[in-house]
Amino acid sequence: MGKYTAWKMKAAICDDTVEDAEFMEKHIKEYFMKKSIPYECNVYQSSKALWYEIEDGQAFDLLFLDIEMPGRSGLAIRDELEKKSAESLIIFVTGHSEAVWEAFGRNVIGFFEKPMDYERLCLLMKKF
Repeated sequence: MGKYTAWKMKAAICDDTVEDAEFMEKHIKEYFMKKSIPYECNVYQSSKALWYEIEDGQAFDLLFLDIEMPGRSGLAIRDELEKKSAESLIIFVTGHSEAVWEAFGRNVIGFFEKPMDYERLCLLMKKF
């Protein structure tokens, strides 16, 4: 008899600003719980840590990526995921609205500016 594993939404947040990452984590969890969606949400303070997980075979359904981070930017992560034909959907987060125009891509479903607000986050999650 085979082992059944239920589907679980896998999300990741990658933001080098601790307060922003904590805000997103809190409200993403709140959103999933309200919608009764089983989830796992991982938080990464550096793009290097996130990329290590991806290279190690970790797949995410949804990525919240800061556009500008030390090391590999959110844009560079998007580019690498596109090369790998990864199916992860991306929501970009930025404090630099001028960078949004560079952030469009195949799997990009939205953007929000810092400081973030819960209503905008919910709208983007509905889109997902």
